Amino acid sequence: MAVAPPRRAIWDLEHLASLSTAPGLLLIVSERSSYVLHNLVSLDVWDNWRYALQPPEDGIYSPVIDEESPEWSLFLEVAEDCQTQLIEVGTVPISTTLYAESYSFSLSNQGPGNVVVEGPLVPAGEVWLVENFWVWLSAATTGRFIFGFSGDQTTWLYRAATMAVGYSAQTFLASLGYNARAVWDFDGVPAATSIQGGFNYRAIPVE
Repeated sequence: MAVAPPRRAIWDLEHLASLSTAPGLLLIVSERSSYVLHNLVSLDVWDNWRYALQPPEDGIYSPVIDEESPEWSLFLEVAEDCQTQLIEVGTVPISTTLYAESYSFSLSNQGPGNVVVEGPLVPAGEVWLVENFWVWLSAATTGRFIFGFSGDQTTWLYRAATMAVGYSAQTFLASLGYNARAVWDFDGVPAATSIQGGFNYRAIPVE
């Protein structure tokens, strides 16, 4: 049966089936946003008409309505996961941390060429909330400097085409899951360069 799309969200079941079910992501929201999110989940997640058998075409989609279909079982699994992870668990204040910590490194007489510094891996049972990073160079401008994450998260969050001598710091929020790490990448470092860097983070417990 093809119907006109409703005003609220439509979820593509084929895409949902391809996504990980491991609860390894950290969502940081305010109390107000949390209230809205929980009400949206409660309203829509158990409505089978919100789930599409394929992406809508020309504004038309086919909802899940057959309780005997394999898609129905997937719809129930998705709804139960959302019920458990978002509604029943509720919220954990960001102040609930295992510890607040910083990581730093100092290298002397580096270069010429490429220098890569890898931070520590996030251990099991924790998510690290990175709050800022910093770096200091003692020699001439590098060809390129990148700070980012590898492992579970591979998207570079900060890029700089060049960086002059001195100190640079960036403040932002980013979460690192299990087995992820921060990475500093200096390309085109001249000889006898001293490099220092680090970041501040809070470790948040996860099950």
